Order: sequence, then C-alpha cells, then structure tokens
Amino acid sequence: MAESPVAFDGADKVSPADNLFGRVILRNKLASKKDLERCVADLVAERAELGSKRSLADILVDEGILEAKAAEQVRAAIEKKVSQRQSELAPPGSSGVIESPAQKPKSQAERQALRAEQRAKQEKEMTKLIKLAIRGRHHQEVLIHIIQRKLDVLNPKSMAAALKLTPADVVKVLNEWKARGIVKSRGAYPYAFEPGEDDLRSMHLFVRLWRDRSWHTKLLGMILQQE
Repeated sequence: MAESPVAFDGADKVSPADNLFGRVILRNKLASKKDLERCVADLVAERAELGSKRSLADILVDEGILEAKAAEQVRAAIEKKVSQRQSELAPPGSSGVIESPAQKPKSQAERQALRAEQRAKQEKEMTKLIKLAIRGRHHQEVLIHIIQRKLDVLNPKSMAAALKLTPADVVKVLNEWKARGIVKSRGAYPYAFEPGEDDLRSMHLFVRLWRDRSWHTKLLGMILQQE
C-alpha cells in the first residue's frame, strides 16, 4: 500500500490537534517532511522530559520553518473546518484536506532569514529571563532541576543533595526568586515554585536551548556576565 502523502513519523505520539496541524502543513507544502518530523521529535522529547505545553506550531515557528502569521492562519482554517463539521461524519476515503491561506513554501534564503529573526527574538527573551532569574550558575542548576523534575513545593535540603550544592546555596537562590515573585510561600511550605505564565514559558525555552549546542555557549556567557 502506498504511503499517505500526509503521513509522518511520530504522528501517533502527538496530540490529535498537533497531528492534524502537521498533516495540513504537509498537504499545503508549508514544510518538508524532514523538517516536520524533526520538530515532532523535539516536541515529543520536550513533553516527556520537561512537561512542556508547547504545540507543534510553536516549535515550527521557533525553528524558523513557519512564520507566526502563517501558523495562526493554519490554526484558524483548522478551527473553522472542525467547527463546520462537528456534527458530520467524514466520508469514506476523505483526505482531510483543509485549505489554508498560509504562505507559499519558502526558499532556503528566506528560511535562513526567518531563523535568524527568530533566534534574535529568542536571544532577547533569554536576556530578559537571565536578568530576572538566572544570575549565576547555581540559579541555572536549580532552575533546570525544578523544570526537569516538574517540582512544585521545593525542599532546599533534598535539592541541594541532588545538585551537590549546600542547602545554603539553594536557599540563597530561592530567597532571591522569592523577592522577584518566582517563588512564594504556600501554607506551611516556605518555598513553592509559582512563576508567571510568560516567565514559565521562557524557563522551559531556556532548558531546551541549554541542551542545544548552538545555544549552550551563548547562554553560559550571558549567565557569567551576571555573576
């Protein structure tokens, strides 16, 4: 049996919404299958390791493969089509094609320019986050530990043991974050991780970029400048 033109590896590992978004992107030739599958793999890894709530569209935009405006157009087209067919059954053999007003496939030069633009935006976002919350290596280690383990209520002693830091080092970080509203008291617990939604999104992005060799040295240099 011939492979479906909109089939892609990892489709069964993402949400129905991301699956549909990916099929529409392929059907409209807005991304190559190779680029889409790479982004799907990143998405699956992020959700497994970090509990990230980013969508496939978010990653395609962050990687410079799709413009933010085009992603919103595709989302709107999908929502409109789904709304129109909520009470209908798809006919046998339906391809699930959704016409999208999104952009034409980009040339390599256009995609490189878009990636450069997106990287500049990410660098600006990371600069803001580092100034707010990652003012040294201990901050970076504690943050990654919290995000990777999806911690909520924070125990300085156990965190220190896991990170091979002293409890005083961890408490210092948490108290600084408390002063900035990232950590708050909750009942009998002195430390609960409660950053704002935008800050939490930036923190997840930081952890993802920290593991990226093209970003690691850049981020480390930005952190060292704060010390």
